Amino acid sequence: MRSLALVLTGLLLAGGCASTGTRPDGTPDRSTARNVLIGIALGTVAIAAGAAIAGQATEKSLREDLGSDKVTGPEYTDRNATGVRWNRIARAGLFGTGIAAVGLFVLHEMSQGDRIQSGAKERTPADDKTPLWPRPATGASPAAPR
Repeated sequence: MRSLALVLTGLLLAGGCASTGTRPDGTPDRSTARNVLIGIALGTVAIAAGAAIAGQATEKSLREDLGSDKVTGPEYTDRNATGVRWNRIARAGLFGTGIAAVGLFVLHEMSQGDRIQSGAKERTPADDKTPLWPRPATGASPAAPR
C-alpha cells in the first residue's frame, strides 16, 4: 500500500509540474492534468477498496475467534488495532478520491471557460458603433417646443 501511495503522490507532483501545450484553436491543452487526476482517482479507489476488504477480513476473523474463545487480551487489541488501521486507510483513500474528483470538476470548468473565451464572440451594445440617438442634420435647427 505504501508503494502505491508513493506512486500516486509522484503522479500528483508530475501532473502539477507537467507543461500544458496549446491546441490549434488557441485554447490550453489540459489533457496531461486530466489524465493524472484520473489515474490518482482510480488509484485511490483501489487503495480504498483493498483496505476495506482487508479491514472486513480482519474484523470477521477476529469476531469468529472471539466466538470460539481463541483470542487472548493482548492478541485482541493487536488485531483490533490492525482492523482499525485498515479502516482508516480506506477512509483516507475515499478522501483522496473525492479530492481528485473535485480536481476533475475544476479542470472541466476551466476547459469550458476556455471554450467560451475562444469561441465566437457575442455582439454586445458596447460593440455597436452607431449612436443611440440620430444626430440632427447639419444646419438644421432643433424644433421649437409647442
